[in-house]
Amino acid sequence: LPFEVARGARRRGRRVVAVAFHGFADPALAAEVDALHWVRLGELGALFRALHDEQALEAVVAGGVPKVHLFAGSDLIRLDARGAAFIAGLRDRSDDSILRGLGDALEAEGIRVPSQALYAPHLLAPMAQKNLVQVFVSATTLDHELARRMEPRASAPRRRSASRRSTWRAR
Repeated sequence: LPFEVARGARRRGRRVVAVAFHGFADPALAAEVDALHWVRLGELGALFRALHDEQALEAVVAGGVPKVHLFAGSDLIRLDARGAAFIAGLRDRSDDSILRGLGDALEAEGIRVPSQALYAPHLLAPMAQKNLVQVFVSATTLDHELARRMEPRASAPRRRSASRRSTWRAR
């Protein structure tokens, strides 16, 4: 998935920077991005510094990290102060809590977190045709400012509409 997201971002004319976790990410990703920064799992401060140094305005979370490594004392993890505070602040250890917490932390740093589907929508269509995935899009309002205040972590109304259109065309 990181390769597909990187390629999709390039197709959209974006400068692509990746922050990759030692022991989890494929080093070949370097060929697909403009800059690659390596951090250890748990080095949230280092991750934020890398994104800020690159003047990133958005970050797409792509790729998998088995969460057992976060909680089992793996030698692949190295908690910095930000990472330790993040882990301590989780309401539980569910995937949803971890991903939402990461999204909240990135947005608190001024970095938007768009959906992976923004840069890799072509991955959803074949899966949808086989009924392996369903896409649900709701829009509370089409007013951008009101939507931003009501649902600060949700995609903008225009992006939701674009997602609906591309999903409809893929059918």
